[in-house]
Amino acid sequence: MRKLRYFVSLNLLLFIIGCQIGIEREAQAKAEQFWDTKITKCGDSHFTRSDKEIIELKGVSYELLTEPISQSDELNGIEFNGTTILTATSRRVYSRNHWGAWGDGPKYKDEMGIYSPYNSVIASVMKKNGQWTVESAWMTPSTLLSKVSCDAVPSR
Repeated sequence: MRKLRYFVSLNLLLFIIGCQIGIEREAQAKAEQFWDTKITKCGDSHFTRSDKEIIELKGVSYELLTEPISQSDELNGIEFNGTTILTATSRRVYSRNHWGAWGDGPKYKDEMGIYSPYNSVIASVMKKNGQWTVESAWMTPSTLLSKVSCDAVPSR
């Protein structure tokens, strides 16, 4: 009987872990779809537009931070809640008809490892009542970004 309880408990735990991994993969895919509406890959660089400037990014990656779901969240139909973050190792800006110098890319953490959402390119990711939403976080740089075609990128 003890072995049966252990077996059932172990299978339940593995099922829960499998579901969590599945929803995180789904969230990552939704986040990447969102960034595809803001960022264009041309060759070995990524480009985006902010107002009248074109931004070139190198070493682009996307991170997904998950937040725990509380009982209140569950009662409100929230199945997943998190943040997607765009980071890059380097960036430069095309403005006033010339490319600027390369600088460090956007980072979510500063040199001391402290999170800084106001200096980051982030968006919220949520699944509520079976529906996914990915939205730019209010007053962060991601609200200002728009997709640019490779043909519109000035020569480098």
